Amino acid sequence: SQSRYGITTSGAAGIYTISSNVIGSNTTSNSITVGGTSTTSGVSKFYGIDNLATGLITISSNTIKNISVYGTGASLLYGIYNTGGADNSDLISNTISIFSNASTGSTGVTNGIYNSAVATMTIGSNTISSFTINNGSVAGISCAPGTSNTKTYTVSNNTISSLVCAATSGANSAGKFVGIYISSTGNTYAINTNLIYTYRDWE
Repeated sequence: SQSRYGITTSGAAGIYTISSNVIGSNTTSNSITVGGTSTTSGVSKFYGIDNLATGLITISSNTIKNISVYGTGASLLYGIYNTGGADNSDLISNTISIFSNASTGSTGVTNGIYNSAVATMTIGSNTISSFTINNGSVAGISCAPGTSNTKTYTVSNNTISSLVCAATSGANSAGKFVGIYISSTGNTYAINTNLIYTYRDWE
């Protein structure tokens, strides 16, 4: 198993601004690879921005691009992985593009933005595009902060496009393709003015 991180933050309280970084490359294909080749055994994991900090979080105007993971297990590929943050945190105006999860494991996961923070926040104006997976599940934005909470999440003005499964017909029967995935109860969601298009799953 191999895990790699572009930026990771942790800690309690405080103010964290993660802005205008380039993780990977705007021009070079496979600029970051984890696992190396399609024959790499086990699980490979990559997190472009991994936030565990519980203070006021702003993750904005970052570019995470040209990233690949390999492996025979359930490899994971995340652009932004946010599990922390206080109320009024923002995940906004990020560009996450050209991701390849080439693992052969059927339960791998690829997400542009994953959020499980229990905090009122905005996930907005992000551009997420050109994801290719061999197997497993893919989501542009996944928001799963749990149950019995009373927070408000605004998911708006995001553009999500070109989510592609490269497996042969029927090979990805366990996979899910979702533009925006919400999993919780007890919260308030405003999901509006998002543009989601171009899926291709060979199943």
